[in-house]
Amino acid sequence: MSEPIEMRAPQHFVALSQVRTIVRDEVQKFSNDVLVPAIGQAIGEMAREAEAQFAAKLEGATKEFAYKGQWVDGTQYKRGNFVSMGGQVYHANVDTRSRPSTDGTWTLACKSGRDGRDGRDIARQTRLRNEQRGAIDDDAT
Repeated sequence: MSEPIEMRAPQHFVALSQVRTIVRDEVQKFSNDVLVPAIGQAIGEMAREAEAQFAAKLEGATKEFAYKGQWVDGTQYKRGNFVSMGGQVYHANVDTRSRPSTDGTWTLACKSGRDGRDGRDIARQTRLRNEQRGAIDDDAT
């Protein structure tokens, strides 16, 4: 009979720490040379696509964002249009032919203020205020 073969560890054994160092270095090199540039390129493409989509959406949303004058019965108004009626300004929330403030298709954007008198009361208040400031300025010197 033949003698049993004896199993021995190879003479050129590499330490585990050396293998870890080699693998870590290769992974780092692969990361820097391949992964990082590819990820950067992908993120750049995604950002350009998102910017283009946002610009198109913004353009569409603001296309009809305009004042159309006094409200006219029977006129088709687009979402985003503004009209005035009764001294107030309304914004169209959706495409509509309805009269402002009769349903939810319009939003009051600017409420009318109180009617003024002939303007003399404002002129008198302004003149008094200026006279008072002049008196205060005279006292200061």
